[in-house]
Amino acid sequence: IIQNPPSVINEDGDITLTTSYAIFYKDYKSETPASVVGFQFSYLKFYERFLHITNITLDGSNDPTCDSDKYDCYVIDSSGYIVLAKEKALVGQFFGTEQKYVLQSFLDLGIY
Repeated sequence: IIQNPPSVINEDGDITLTTSYAIFYKDYKSETPASVVGFQFSYLKFYERFLHITNITLDGSNDPTCDSDKYDCYVIDSSGYIVLAKEKALVGQFFGTEQKYVLQSFLDLGIY
């Protein structure tokens, strides 16, 4: 366990998120890495867009939203690390450290 993980927040209070995807060349049964594509974007803009999308109600109902104090919403990557959370300090942390029972239920249900 890392006691004091490094901060991912930069000088202007934002976080630069980087996504990447490996592209493989397939030739019959063999597969060779050919390249990697990536994209960097602002955490603050991503969070703003996420809240906008998750707070849209189509029928005017009072469905739960991510900007409510009643719920915690996260975006986690395929390895279980937090990409988006209300608390910016959680970005980059392992989801199982923050919400171990939720992660265990994801594992039990085959989601992860």
